[in-house]
Parts: sequence; C-alpha cells; structure tokens
Amino acid sequence: MQTEDDNESGPSPVSLLIAFALIAISIVLICTG
Repeated sequence: MQTEDDNESGPSPVSLLIAFALIAISIVLICTG
C-alpha cells in the first residue's frame, strides 16, 4: 500500500465520491419534487 498520491489508475477516489454524491442528491431532489 502506497500513499494517497498514487494516481496511476483513473481519477482520484475523492472525485468519484463527489460525483456520486452529486448524482445521488440530484435523484433525491427530483424524486421528492
């Protein structure tokens, strides 16, 4: 296990988490109207 500076495979996990969170929030807002 290396440090968190290992960005060899695709985007950083943080970016993926932020994107997923935004999508989830959007879906919830649309569903709740």
